[in-house]
Amino acid sequence: MKSVKEKIDALVEEIKKYDHNYYVLDNPIVSDHEYDMKYKELERLEKENPEFLRLDSPTKRIGGEPLSEFSNLTHEKRLYSLDNTYSIEDINKYIEKVKKIVESDFTLVAELKLDGISMAVKYIGGKLEYAATRGNGKVGENVTENAKTIKSLPLSIPYKGELLIRGEALMRHSVFKEINSKSEKPFANVRNAAAGSMRQLNPKITAQRKLDFIAYDILSCGIFFETHTDELRFLKENGFRIDEYSKAFKESEEIEKHIDRVLKKRETLDFEIDGLVLKIEEKNLWEKAGYTSKAPRFAIAYKLPARQETTLVEDVIFQVGRTGVITPVAKLKPVNIGGVVVQHATLHNFEEVKRLGVRKGDRVFVQRAGDVIPKITSVAEHLNDDMFVGVIIPPKECPVCNGDVKKEEVYIRCTNPDCPAKNLRQIQHFVSKTALDIEFLGEKTVEILVERGIVKRPSDIFRLNKDQLLDLEGFKEKSVSNILNSIDDSKKTSLSRFIYALGIDGVGEYIANLLSERFGDIEKLREATLEELIGINGIGEKVAKNLIDYFEDDRKESELNELLEIIDFQENQTVEKFFSGKKIVVTGSHPDYKRNDLFDIIKRGGGTVQNSTGKNTDLVVYGEKAGSKLKKAKDLNIETMTIDEFIERI
Repeated sequence: MKSVKEKIDALVEEIKKYDHNYYVLDNPIVSDHEYDMKYKELERLEKENPEFLRLDSPTKRIGGEPLSEFSNLTHEKRLYSLDNTYSIEDINKYIEKVKKIVESDFTLVAELKLDGISMAVKYIGGKLEYAATRGNGKVGENVTENAKTIKSLPLSIPYKGELLIRGEALMRHSVFKEINSKSEKPFANVRNAAAGSMRQLNPKITAQRKLDFIAYDILSCGIFFETHTDELRFLKENGFRIDEYSKAFKESEEIEKHIDRVLKKRETLDFEIDGLVLKIEEKNLWEKAGYTSKAPRFAIAYKLPARQETTLVEDVIFQVGRTGVITPVAKLKPVNIGGVVVQHATLHNFEEVKRLGVRKGDRVFVQRAGDVIPKITSVAEHLNDDMFVGVIIPPKECPVCNGDVKKEEVYIRCTNPDCPAKNLRQIQHFVSKTALDIEFLGEKTVEILVERGIVKRPSDIFRLNKDQLLDLEGFKEKSVSNILNSIDDSKKTSLSRFIYALGIDGVGEYIANLLSERFGDIEKLREATLEELIGINGIGEKVAKNLIDYFEDDRKESELNELLEIIDFQENQTVEKFFSGKKIVVTGSHPDYKRNDLFDIIKRGGGTVQNSTGKNTDLVVYGEKAGSKLKKAKDLNIETMTIDEFIERI
């Protein structure tokens, strides 16, 4: 029969194994329930037998007592920063320069440049001795108690000699979004969030922030490693998480191709990177390469285009959408973000303005990722000390038509059915690519036609003639012919596209497909009852009421009848499947959507629901407390989106 000490030791080793598989290898080997039972049993035994409590017990990760302040720690090895470069030409110059210094050819290892907080971590006799922030490179802050809360940082390792390593504490995007959504004072970016979390005086708060740690250098060790790749392999064998994307290259042309691959991969990673670190693979050349006064010569950082910058909010304008929703948009002092000059950023709604605390004249952080509309993530600095100057006040009336407005949840909406802004946006939506797809009738052309009074409603588009268009400045024979031909082509369309083009509030492409599939005829849809509409899986009461209101509106009915005289619905046209052929995994939870509802949406959209993430998975949709399925998707470079993004997309 096992003694109490043996039981505690066995549970510690067992739970450490579970943690390593989950947090380092992304490969859970036990259910959450079984893990919780083992953990609680360990807690109970340790509480009843404190003399057997181990310093490397998983229960020590919950965080100790709050500190009054951090103590300084002088680094045994200086933690250098790296010289930066922004072009492949500079990389080539760097390679040639260092070749002359070391008098040898060499291989370069490319690693992701992680955007978190750099730390030095020391182990003695296989136990975690201390963890310290980089600080100024010579002296950092002793954050050992906070570091212990990071589950991907081992408290004990197999190697029993002295080991000093360097790595990055970082926060995942999914955790960052969750924290910021609940915070009255949101973090500007994941780097600030990681640094702020690591510097919490109360380790219990750090534990709640779910930081990760990725090791990337060995600063001192009793083993000599011939290559940097050998170092990384050693770190992995001792339980550390490493950059699994690291790769060695002989030629700079291959590095350039790798940079392109990383740029594409950047959007799919659940952690932030700001570049690549290129290190000489052969360790015997590191000492030969030496150091400048500020940086080592054996490594250089290639910086990727920035996705976030700071700039000034010069003004805030109010835009009115096709459904009357009034959106505050910040007019910015122009700033280059990732090669694109940004002059405007959405503030989404007035609740978001209040949450951010943004005012006119503020210096703000602006972020742009991929093709996403730029947005303000936080206020960097209030430049005016008077808290009442520059305050963004929600409009009491429509900024375009001066009509009445009403508040609906987090939105403010213009209620005037004749609002010219609503009308313009509606017509622009009607001709858009995902609606009737009138190819040569773009937003600017529609705006000109509406301003001239030539087009007042969608049906007027089909009455346009050559003389009207040629009379407009800048319109030539060829462009006019293209417009009229594309209008004529758009008369033949599917029922689902037409329903979507009507612009009914809440009816996106997916719901338009559902309605087309369920009724198959516009007249049957017009006659549908509220109960029939709610009975369609995927359509809620709010959207159902919007449909009823639309078809009961006399003016809408008149316009609809005119359009139906023009539109030629294509017989036997297959309903467009939004997720046709896609294999989709759903993981995590959402307060507003049941798992089965999401499964039904996927199936109706032509997709296949998968139970686990694999190489043939096309998409992983995740909610709160998403686990290994999401982590595996990140590792396999599979597209991911939150449940909210999924619903918004469809």
